[in-house]
Amino acid sequence: MYDWDWKLADEFFEKALTLNPESVEVHCWYASHLICTGRFSEAIEVARTAQSLQHDPSVVVLSHLGKVMYVAGDLDHAFDLLQLTLQMNPNFYLTHWYLGMILLDRGNVDVGLDHLRKAAELAPESSGVIASLAYALAMLGQRQESLRHLRAMERMREERYVPASDFATIHSGLGDLDSAFAALERAFLEKCIHLTWLHAWPPYQHLRCDSRFAELSHRLGLGGGNGQVARSATSLS
Repeated sequence: MYDWDWKLADEFFEKALTLNPESVEVHCWYASHLICTGRFSEAIEVARTAQSLQHDPSVVVLSHLGKVMYVAGDLDHAFDLLQLTLQMNPNFYLTHWYLGMILLDRGNVDVGLDHLRKAAELAPESSGVIASLAYALAMLGQRQESLRHLRAMERMREERYVPASDFATIHSGLGDLDSAFAALERAFLEKCIHLTWLHAWPPYQHLRCDSRFAELSHRLGLGGGNGQVARSATSLS
């Protein structure tokens, strides 16, 4: 994920699964790798295998699998998993984060925003959560509040590392494509781990028709950037 050597990563994952075919952890990481390389149907299958291998389901694993299924386009299964994790622990921020994104995708705006705000309350230092909240607000026409979160992240960046990809998420929602691609260029120079989900991260959907998206995808070794996720719900856009 840092060297962008997808072929070698495949080989190592195949070896790991051969050595321990019942490892939940390996299946979770492999599902994330498959998302990186645009193999969404395979990622969903591997995520479901990981779920079936859990003898004692954990909130962290189930939330991770819900995230994988969400970005791969399996919104219904992702929603069910995240609802289960919410019952297990109502105060885990990642659950609220991705439930919020799914509900907004489905058009359930008020409840979706409530979940995103709750995630930000539980994890105020998570730039990823703040970026997703700001993106959603921008897409829903609440531009001034979105900009307030953007400024808060800029102040946060003065004190510690904030992935440039999070700024790209907000700028995409605001419709500022030049700033979004400038942020992705910074993410490229940073070798930002979140950049590896370039094809799958829903807030980047607005960037895919731009030639700069295909060019960046080629530089990451991910092809031409034409991969689309067939989402099973109404997008915010």
